Amino acid sequence: LFADLKKDLKDEKTEKVLLEPKTDSFIIPQEPKSRPTVQSKLCARTNAHIFVEFGLMLYQFLLKRDKIKGDDYRPHLDPLVRVLTDCLKSEYVKISTLSLQCLCWVLKYDLPSVHTNIQDITEWVFKLLHKYAAAGLSKGDNFDLVMAAFKVVAVVVRDVKLHQLTRQQQRTLLQYCEQDVHNYSRQTLAFSLLKAILGRGWKLPELNAVMEKVAKISITADHDHVRLQARQVFHQYLMGYALGRKFEKHLT
Repeated sequence: LFADLKKDLKDEKTEKVLLEPKTDSFIIPQEPKSRPTVQSKLCARTNAHIFVEFGLMLYQFLLKRDKIKGDDYRPHLDPLVRVLTDCLKSEYVKISTLSLQCLCWVLKYDLPSVHTNIQDITEWVFKLLHKYAAAGLSKGDNFDLVMAAFKVVAVVVRDVKLHQLTRQQQRTLLQYCEQDVHNYSRQTLAFSLLKAILGRGWKLPELNAVMEKVAKISITADHDHVRLQARQVFHQYLMGYALGRKFEKHLT
């Protein structure tokens, strides 16, 4: 009798459990309403530098392919010099690099805005070199910026005749050249800068020591093209400067 009673009670409990409504355990519960919701702030200027970068890339492509070369385009190129100068001050390395690459071409044109902004351009290029031209730099965005900056300086020294670098800027540039003649990844650019410096006839006390190192490189360098470039630079130095007794020393 007791066994039957226990069985009936168990059946009743089981039936009640089966009849109770069940919640689906796989449904994600709703977010508690007491938790405050914070919306992310949106700003239209967040990605504005991407559009500037694209515009500079397009401008650099047109300059490189000589698509906008000629007197008809000069009125349109002149206002952009100020824009390129402002882009040098950008916090984005890529924008500064592209503006430098554009300036390598624009500075060769005799534009009125070049004469107006060349002082500001030169100062900012040296600021970028002081900030990014670290020893041992051989790749990456910073390396591209440094290479573009040195090319701009070479164009300024060689092609912009109406502008003269200050004495301190000349010495700083010569120090960079002295370091880079031993750096294989930047030797070619260093020799190009030295040719531009010698072409302008700079007379600096440190120049002779740098040329002595170039003379050694013309003999001891491992690669033929490096020795050739070093010989060309040193030959230009011997022919362009009045060395006096120092000239006879190099003949023996």
